[in-house]
Order: sequence, then C-alpha cells, then structure tokens
Amino acid sequence: MRIGILGCGWVGAALGRVLVARGHAVTGTVTTPDGLAALEAAGIRAVQLVLTPALVGDPADLFEADALVLTLPPKRRADDVRTRYPAQIAEALRHTPATTHVLFTGSTSVYADGTLEARGREVREADAGGAVSASGAALLAAEALLRERRATVLRLAGLYGYDRQPGQRLAGREVTGGDARVNLVHRDDVVAVMTRVLEEGLWGETLNVCAPLHPTRRALYTRYAARSGLPPPRFVPPHAVPFKVVRSDKLAQTLGYRFIHPDPSADAP
Repeated sequence: MRIGILGCGWVGAALGRVLVARGHAVTGTVTTPDGLAALEAAGIRAVQLVLTPALVGDPADLFEADALVLTLPPKRRADDVRTRYPAQIAEALRHTPATTHVLFTGSTSVYADGTLEARGREVREADAGGAVSASGAALLAAEALLRERRATVLRLAGLYGYDRQPGQRLAGREVTGGDARVNLVHRDDVVAVMTRVLEEGLWGETLNVCAPLHPTRRALYTRYAARSGLPPPRFVPPHAVPFKVVRSDKLAQTLGYRFIHPDPSADAP
C-alpha cells in the first residue's frame, strides 16, 4: 500500500517506521530540512512541506497515495487556532484526491471536563463539544471537514512512552487536582491502532484511543517520580477538580483491539 503521512513528528515518524517494516511504501513530511535525513534513513521518502495554511513546498506524490494520514496537532498557544487549524486541514484535503482514504489523529480535548459535581463522568464518541478549549474547538471544526470525506478520526488521549513519561515536567512542582483520574495512551497503542485502521480499511469511523485504566494523578506521578529518581510533585488543594474519564469501548467493539499498555501506572520505569 502507498501511504502518505502529513506530519512526521513523534507519532507520525513512529508510524512510518512500522509501516515500512510491514512492506508499505511511505512518504512523510517534515517542516524543516533537519528532519529529512532521519526519515530517509528509516526508509521513508521524505519531503519538506508547510501549511501556512497555504501549502508551501513540493508534496511530490504525497497526496496521490492509497491513504493519507494527517498527524498535525493544533498549536495550543496560537491566538488564531480556531480558524487557522481548520484552514490547514481544509488545504490538505483540497490537494487530496477523492480516491485517497484519510486517517486523522485528533484528541480527547474535544470533550469538556464538565463540572465539579459531575467530575469523573464517562465520555464516549457522541459526547464531544460543550465548554472545550480553543484547540478542542479547532479540532471539532476540523473533524466536521473530515466527516465529509468519510475519513476515520482517532481521538487520542494524552500521549506517553519512551522519552515522554507522565508527570516528568511536574517533578518537585506544586500540582492541584491530585484526585483527578488521567486519560493517557502509550505511543505503541496509537501506532498499532493506526496500522490496523490502514491495513483493514476501516473508514468513516470516529474512535477514542485511550488506555482502559485511569489512575489518579497523585498515584501515577508519584510512582513515576519514585522510579525515575525525581522529586515527586507536591499535591496541594484543591484536590478535587472537574475531570472526565474517556472510554474506548467502541474501539474494542469495532476492531477487537486489546491494549498493549492498558495501565499507564504499570509502565513506570
């Protein structure tokens, strides 16, 4: 299969390496010349491309693939993220033939945390919207465009694994919401699910991708700190804050998928 990956960052490059190993022809993009050599060394045909939101650069045959993977997260701090990000996705789709299938990595930030009284509410694919962040709203707008193309949308929980460990930036810092439960997913599971979608031709679906177990921030971050030799965060009030629990039941039902890393706390180094 010929597969294009628009956005070979932490997830996209890992997916590309797996797909190449499985015999697929992969073209991937980076935004600067620095990343070209690493992709080529992994057997990925590398092109430099930027969406400003207009497309800048030579895409080669990126868009003429059997499937196009869009792994372009919105820039959370951008003032114009609500309009700029959907425009970037629209530009990518404008260059994509109708015969090319599309796989999009979104985020569980499309679900609102809710209220303190309703903390811990379970959310599924039909529960998106409400009081979400600017980047969450941008993702919802992008999803609406993708739905018209029968794209498959994977709403990813917080990413971890390898050089990204939960709470590593919180070592020794004051942290609220120690009783809130986390929604995380290991990169191995993300890549495995994406590979299954591409190879099995699962199109027109929206699926949450989140580990089925949800330890509290206090338990998870303390455990990682202890095993990493880092000072643990200092948990301060308020300990009870609004939070959601993302369910991936539909993923299990649709793909029969079993998580490689079902419990984020079990992966502490």
